[in-house]
Amino acid sequence: MHTSIWTTTLPNLPQFRGGTLRAPTVVIGAGLTGLSVAYHLLSEQPHRQVIVLEANQVGSGASARSTGMITPGVGQNLTALVKRVGRDRARDLYLETLQAVRYVSQLVEQEQIDCQLQMGGQLI
Repeated sequence: MHTSIWTTTLPNLPQFRGGTLRAPTVVIGAGLTGLSVAYHLLSEQPHRQVIVLEANQVGSGASARSTGMITPGVGQNLTALVKRVGRDRARDLYLETLQAVRYVSQLVEQEQIDCQLQMGGQLI
């Protein structure tokens, strides 16, 4: 059985034993998206109460099966996207994905995340 990097690098996280918890913000799911939401909320408002709920374990599900690649792109055929939303909007969407890749690189450096990030290239 595969052991996830999530379970080998995280401290013991508190388990909810039942009862009632209240917080202004509750994030459902402790995968890449849920943890990113919690991180960014707390970065903007460090004293904010945020509860992250996860049915299984942190990073289980799709996050545990991620290829770990960060690539720009619109998730579909670019030509079809141009036909659907127009050339200018398709270009803007693609440029946003380039910014997202740059942002992840900055975040890895800022938080000193040891994830062996290598910025390469992509031929389109």
